[in-house]
Amino acid sequence: MRPRHMIERERAMRRAYTLIELIIVSILVAVLATLALPYFSSDGPARVAAAHERLWHDLLDAQAWSIANPTATATITFGEHSYEVQRGGELVKVSFSRAGVEEADGVTIATTGLAQTGLAFNHSGALRADAESTPPVITLTAADGRSAMAIQIMPTSGELRTLRASE
Repeated sequence: MRPRHMIERERAMRRAYTLIELIIVSILVAVLATLALPYFSSDGPARVAAAHERLWHDLLDAQAWSIANPTATATITFGEHSYEVQRGGELVKVSFSRAGVEEADGVTIATTGLAQTGLAFNHSGALRADAESTPPVITLTAADGRSAMAIQIMPTSGELRTLRASE
């Protein structure tokens, strides 16, 4: 028969975890935390800012193209998560998704004061619209709904204005 202290030692060893088991569990927890952390962080303001920056530059580019090509028109049409810029025969599609502008993934676009055809710039960079028309507003909102920015375009001058930023 074995001594009592050896039996107690064997029982204690069976109840404890080995070092390798603790290391494996720690690695699994770290990997899961790394994968889950982006879903719990509030990166809505950064995504909206990235979408705003991209749209702002595309609007300026469409205006500049219209000025450089006075006989043609640059147009921008909007979808819920994307927009298209038409310059002459060139069509550029911009999507706020993982397959497009990944930094702005999940940002939604809402427009007010726009014709169904979207925006059209004339030879002076202003909007092709009535002088009396209300300035169109393009609102970009993060997927969480807490962060938003809006761009207003003055019809007669084509001037771009950032209306609001909320977080």
